[in-house]
Amino acid sequence: MITYTSMTVKQALDEVMIRIAKLSTSANMDYQLGLMYLNRARREVMAVSLPFKDYFYTKSGFAVSNGTELPQNFSGQVRVMLKDPGATDYTEARRVDAKEWWTLTNTVRPHSWNGANNTNPIYTIWGSDDSDTQAWSDKGLVIKVAPSTVVGYIDYYAEYGDLVNDTDTLNVPPEFENMVITMTIQRIFQKLGETSKAMDMYKTYQAGIMDIRKRAIAKRQTEGINLQSQTSNMPTNVQTVTNN
Repeated sequence: MITYTSMTVKQALDEVMIRIAKLSTSANMDYQLGLMYLNRARREVMAVSLPFKDYFYTKSGFAVSNGTELPQNFSGQVRVMLKDPGATDYTEARRVDAKEWWTLTNTVRPHSWNGANNTNPIYTIWGSDDSDTQAWSDKGLVIKVAPSTVVGYIDYYAEYGDLVNDTDTLNVPPEFENMVITMTIQRIFQKLGETSKAMDMYKTYQAGIMDIRKRAIAKRQTEGINLQSQTSNMPTNVQTVTNN
């Protein structure tokens, strides 16, 4: 089995600096500026790669109850599993928007057919309730669940923070690492006024995305064909046998 180690900041910036060596000087480019462009490129690539490699960014099992503040690296939910504290089995909760959540949890005029209960829990994600004592920048996202007594956990997509140290790893899927370097160089070319070179790098970046998209689509089609072949011989008519 091949063990793969994610590229570090130092490895990425070394490659970037080598490829722009003829254009960069100590006056127009330094390590901190390169690191800033690397972080910007990495955030863009993370957003692009999420639809193809969502499992790469998934964090599982963060405990939640009504009003729990979500982690700072939360960028989107995968699923929320809830249960009554005395129960054993979890139920996947249904997400609703804030308006629907208030309607479905109205104890004065509750829905008779769609209200939240222990076997049909719901949740919504909204800003902090503590608006009087916190500045806007200090607020986190909170999850509200109904019934309010249920507890459980959330699986979510994590957004990794900026890279700082030489030994920090890019933390993007391996096939997207070169795209981070490409977009870092593209941004530096723009900064240096090398418009033509910047455009060429952007075209290379877009071509890489298209290639990965085509391969992802082909993989899903192949998986669909394989699944169909496994079920195509299943009997379509079931005969009932009765005892005389």
